[in-house]
Amino acid sequence: MTHSLPVILGAGLFSSELRFRGIKKTQPRTVKTWELEYFFEDGGTSVVNNIGHSIRRGQLLLAKPGDVRCSHLPFQCRYVHFMPEDPMLVQLLSNVPVYFDAVDPKTVEASFSRIASLFCSASSADQMAAEAELVLLFREICEDARLSGPDESDTVIRAQKFMERHYSEKLSVQDIAEACSVSPSYLHKLFARRNGLTPGEYLLGVRITAAREMLINTALPLSEIAVSCGFGAQSYFSDCFRRKTGLTPGQFRRSGTYLP
Repeated sequence: MTHSLPVILGAGLFSSELRFRGIKKTQPRTVKTWELEYFFEDGGTSVVNNIGHSIRRGQLLLAKPGDVRCSHLPFQCRYVHFMPEDPMLVQLLSNVPVYFDAVDPKTVEASFSRIASLFCSASSADQMAAEAELVLLFREICEDARLSGPDESDTVIRAQKFMERHYSEKLSVQDIAEACSVSPSYLHKLFARRNGLTPGEYLLGVRITAAREMLINTALPLSEIAVSCGFGAQSYFSDCFRRKTGLTPGQFRRSGTYLP
């Protein structure tokens, strides 16, 4: 089955201070094409279909044909206006909410910049490359929109509890993701968005905390603590512990002080 690329109608950088100088609010208008915007700084309020949203840095907006929108200024954004001709793409984008956060703002903003640069080129090959880049951006933002769903907090909590219960076992991100019925890549992005950590970093923190408690409250050999806390080899345990706390397990135990 063949699929057609979306047709880009406009792309670039928009500043309300340049376009609407001295105006505090734009007049309502009916959207004719698909309008994708990335806000790279905090601003006023965007109103779509009588629902207002405060403009925040790192946020995306996807307005669809027939939507009615206006804005309380100021705001600045990168934008792409387009028409998706492929029915499957239309269906995919129709499920994306109007507002959602970019999980990786730098990547998203760089993609907008590349699309604008390619679109402004006189080369037909660059024009096609811009459309292909837009499809890649769609893949990114559809995942971002899914991460902004109401169940993301529950997924993170389930993953954290799973790690806290099973930290002594040999765990991979795949194991943790399967326990939460999500993909490893989805879980990784979710943790980055919610905690600023990867699942692996969170798991290491759980294991280090458990090891600290055992070092202070028991006389178990370091090798047993390593196994009990899921590190396996004592050498790996010692290396991780030193990098995390600045002390070796032995030094920490001799200090007799619990470090938060």
